[in-house]
Amino acid sequence: MQTLVGPRDKSKSHIATLGLQPPRLFLHAFVSPLIYLVLMTTKRRRRSIRLFVCPECEQIGTLRKILYGMPDPEVFDFEKYAVGGCCVNGEGTDPDLQCRDCGWSGFREALEEK
Repeated sequence: MQTLVGPRDKSKSHIATLGLQPPRLFLHAFVSPLIYLVLMTTKRRRRSIRLFVCPECEQIGTLRKILYGMPDPEVFDFEKYAVGGCCVNGEGTDPDLQCRDCGWSGFREALEEK
């Protein structure tokens, strides 16, 4: 049975037999996770797109995210995402959601405010 040796006794520790120096600042560098608890709980989660109601046809679960660019037809999931085209204004005027049923397109932030 091995006895526990304090960090000051380097001759009997396993770290000393390997030729390594024991960490000296370990106890000083420890930070309690309770500090971060406040920061973690104040972060607001975004609602799932499946929970939004289309403002035009009033169907639940028909909205999908618009992705801009040229998709690969063999890999791209056309049911989950809508294709927005290759040209993007880049000024925040391009919609990011589209309805599968009626074709409505708009912004997620406008639906989250409701």
